[in-house]
Amino acid sequence: MAKQKAPDFTLARGKIGFTVSHAMRAPLKKVWEAATQAKHLEKFFVHKVRGDFNEKFEPVFWTWPSHGEFPLYPVAYAPGKYLEFHWQLYGSKNKFSHVRFEFAEKKGVVTVTISESSMIHRMSTIWPKCRYLLTMASPLAASNTHSVPVR
Repeated sequence: MAKQKAPDFTLARGKIGFTVSHAMRAPLKKVWEAATQAKHLEKFFVHKVRGDFNEKFEPVFWTWPSHGEFPLYPVAYAPGKYLEFHWQLYGSKNKFSHVRFEFAEKKGVVTVTISESSMIHRMSTIWPKCRYLLTMASPLAASNTHSVPVR
């Protein structure tokens, strides 16, 4: 597991956290690309993206017109398996939460699990869009793919 020292900040100690997952019948490679590459994220989730998640651990910037730009600082990266980053809590200059995207494939079904921890608060409008991103990853794989329910 590779790591990068993020700028001086403190992970928040909030008691709020969540986990959401979505399963879809799609190739793992396509789902991974949809969640880590700017060209796909901009189609389905984030208004503007600067940078791609990769093994270089360079910051990535996500922008929404109504909320502004958020720097994301990757801290762990294993292609096709997981991605972890820290990002600034909305309205805070020095408090960050920890986010993990985890990918698992079984019998042609890819499950993506997104967890965020150490939150004090988070914009309620952003993470519901993740479900949309994950649903949209299926058409990236092939025209006949579809989402399957998570059990």
